[in-house]
Amino acid sequence: MFGYDPGRALKMQILEDVRNTGCDIREAASRYILPVLERLEENGTFWSSEFNRRMTPAEYYRIHRLGRFARLVLYTRRKKNDRGERRR
Repeated sequence: MFGYDPGRALKMQILEDVRNTGCDIREAASRYILPVLERLEENGTFWSSEFNRRMTPAEYYRIHRLGRFARLVLYTRRKKNDRGERRR
């Protein structure tokens, strides 16, 4: 789930979180991963560096191994005004 083999301490912490809270193991694991940062285009898609293809946020959550618990941060570029200046 992490993209790398986590150490024993992290595995035990995740299992302890699942036992104490009763949450899904994917939800517990998502608390310990860094979010993926991607730029959202005007057409509502972004290029996923993880899957090497263009997709919508809904597709990303559908195919990601953590499902709806995946951490995705999307940003957009500021639009230019009529004079070609960036809006603040």
